[in-house]
Amino acid sequence: MSHQYFIDKDVNCVFVRFEGEVDFDEIRKIMAMISDSPDHTSGMCLLRDLSAATLQIEGDFESIKGVLAARDNQVRNKLGKNRLVAWVLNNAKDYGIIHRMTALSRLDHFQITRRPFRDIAKAREFLGIPVDYEIKYLSADETA
Repeated sequence: MSHQYFIDKDVNCVFVRFEGEVDFDEIRKIMAMISDSPDHTSGMCLLRDLSAATLQIEGDFESIKGVLAARDNQVRNKLGKNRLVAWVLNNAKDYGIIHRMTALSRLDHFQITRRPFRDIAKAREFLGIPVDYEIKYLSADETA
């Protein structure tokens, strides 16, 4: 798995792009790193672009419950409440997994509105990102 990210306070959004096979432990580690970044502000929206990636998790209820239970509340507090999170996914299986995950977590006290998408343009619209906005992902060297 590889990833790149970009934090832009002007549009109040963190952009993370993944490639290859991705598991939720890796996603959690990356989110912890981003939450500690001096560029990050609590409550920023998040676009997780997995259009070039595949999730490494079974889609059953118990597996999804396990992912949700393993979340780090300290990192979640840093990321903030009352924000929007868009997942862009490249296949129906991953879309279904994230759809089930968002349904199971929609009533938690963090009040985060999460939605899966297959189209990045629709995800950007959901987050309020302008159509002509260019995401300037950092290279792997810059994010290390």
